[in-house]
Amino acid sequence: MINWKALDNVPVLLYILALKTLLLCLGFAGVKIYQSKKAEEALRKKGCHACSENNCNT
Repeated sequence: MINWKALDNVPVLLYILALKTLLLCLGFAGVKIYQSKKAEEALRKKGCHACSENNCNT
Protein backbone atom coordinates (compact mmCIF):
# COMPACT_ATOMS: atom_id res chain seq x y z
CA MET A 1 0.00 0.00 0.00
CA ILE A 2 1.09 3.54 -0.72
CA ASN A 3 1.12 6.01 2.13
CA TRP A 4 -0.59 8.98 0.44
CA LYS A 5 0.03 11.23 3.45
CA ALA A 6 3.77 10.97 2.80
CA LEU A 7 3.27 12.36 -0.70
CA ASP A 8 1.91 15.61 0.76
CA ASN A 9 5.47 16.62 1.64
CA VAL A 10 6.87 16.18 -1.88
CA PRO A 11 6.31 19.81 -3.05
CA VAL A 12 7.98 21.17 0.08
CA LEU A 13 10.94 18.86 -0.40
CA LEU A 14 11.28 19.92 -4.04
CA TYR A 15 11.28 23.60 -3.01
CA ILE A 16 13.99 22.86 -0.44
CA LEU A 17 16.04 21.02 -3.07
CA ALA A 18 15.67 23.91 -5.52
CA LEU A 19 16.69 26.42 -2.85
CA LYS A 20 19.76 24.39 -1.89
CA THR A 21 20.76 24.11 -5.55
CA LEU A 22 20.36 27.85 -6.08
CA LEU A 23 22.43 28.66 -2.99
CA LEU A 24 25.20 26.31 -4.09
CA CYS A 25 25.28 27.83 -7.58
CA LEU A 26 25.44 31.35 -6.18
CA GLY A 27 28.17 30.31 -3.76
CA PHE A 28 30.33 28.78 -6.47
CA ALA A 29 29.76 31.80 -8.74
CA GLY A 30 30.82 34.11 -5.93
CA VAL A 31 34.00 32.15 -5.30
CA LYS A 32 34.80 32.18 -9.02
CA ILE A 33 34.34 35.96 -9.21
CA TYR A 34 36.51 36.40 -6.10
CA GLN A 35 39.28 34.23 -7.54
CA SER A 36 39.23 36.00 -10.92
CA LYS A 37 39.46 39.42 -9.26
CA LYS A 38 42.29 38.18 -7.05
CA ALA A 39 44.18 36.83 -10.08
CA GLU A 40 43.62 40.06 -12.03
CA GLU A 41 44.94 42.10 -9.10
CA ALA A 42 48.03 39.86 -8.91
CA LEU A 43 48.69 40.42 -12.62
CA ARG A 44 48.19 44.15 -12.19
CA LYS A 45 50.75 44.21 -9.36
CA LYS A 46 53.12 42.23 -11.58
CA GLY A 47 53.14 45.09 -14.07
CA CYS A 48 50.61 44.10 -16.71
CA HIS A 49 48.28 47.06 -17.28
CA ALA A 50 46.29 45.73 -20.26
CA CYS A 51 44.90 42.59 -18.64
CA SER A 52 41.44 44.04 -18.27
CA GLU A 53 41.29 44.24 -22.08
CA ASN A 54 42.37 40.57 -22.46
CA ASN A 55 45.34 41.40 -24.67
CA CYS A 56 48.18 41.18 -22.19
CA ASN A 57 51.39 40.37 -24.09
CA THR A 58 54.01 41.17 -21.43
